[in-house]
Amino acid sequence: MLGSFREEAQREPTLTGLAEWIEQTLLREAAQREGWDEIEDFTTALLTEIPPPGDRIRLVNRGHPAPLLLLEGAVRPLEPSRPALPLGLTPLGADTSPVDTVAFPQGASLLLYTDGVNEARDRNGTFYDPADRLIGQCPRGPDELLAVVIADVHQHTRGQITDDMALLALTHTRHTNISQPG
Repeated sequence: MLGSFREEAQREPTLTGLAEWIEQTLLREAAQREGWDEIEDFTTALLTEIPPPGDRIRLVNRGHPAPLLLLEGAVRPLEPSRPALPLGLTPLGADTSPVDTVAFPQGASLLLYTDGVNEARDRNGTFYDPADRLIGQCPRGPDELLAVVIADVHQHTRGQITDDMALLALTHTRHTNISQPG
């Protein structure tokens, strides 16, 4: 899936087109397998784009945990307007998901994370809820937001994390110029 994404992201201008390309790649590969292997190859995906000038976010969510938008202590899960199955499962009748566009105001942070975060459990089996746990938090930037979440997951699980976690945080600052390494 990652190879397919890297190949097509250079050519495909739309998030829905990119999702469809990855979907077709997964289906082609699944057709070469037999039995349970044929239907078990799927992946959740969240395709995200922040086009210039950076004041909005476009999302295509295929069964992935909803990203969180944080602003002044408030937390808003960016749930898809229409749920969609993970990529690779269209034979079950799923159609493509829409592109959802949301405002990304200055000072807001966006937190994207894998299910290793929201499926982390405490000793009683209670799942970690990042949206609930971040209410009232006002991190000063992406590094601080990531540090807060990682420390809180470790505290919630008492260090007994059983799944991998990947997190990405972005903050919309007043600076709109992005420098490229030279």
